[in-house]
Amino acid sequence: MIPEWVIEELQTLDLGDSRCDQRLMTVLADLAPQPTVSLPAAVGGGRAETEAVYRFFENDHIDFADILTPHCDATLERIREHKVVVIAQDTSEIDLTRTGSCEAVRTARCCPMNLSQRPRLTTTTRPKSA
Repeated sequence: MIPEWVIEELQTLDLGDSRCDQRLMTVLADLAPQPTVSLPAAVGGGRAETEAVYRFFENDHIDFADILTPHCDATLERIREHKVVVIAQDTSEIDLTRTGSCEAVRTARCCPMNLSQRPRLTTTTRPKSA
């Protein structure tokens, strides 16, 4: 049985085949309560269920945008219900890789937080305060 929240979240889903629509709803319902388990474990471990979910993800007629669009639609609908919505964004990242010797790390020459050593820095511009 598909939970009501899945049906509401995927209300605008149209993958071009009702069987694919149903499979996505089933996969979402199976994975949501246990997102860190393997696909076979999430779908019950049976061979038929496992093969069906892998066939779904290998379907050339379905791409990530097709799957994500109904969620975006549902999110926008929830936003429209409110006068003000705060959407917090965190673009910070942490890189725990260490290069060089332990001494170099201790002296911060190769420390990941040494910005001159980190070419993948992501920055965010803060709005000016009034």
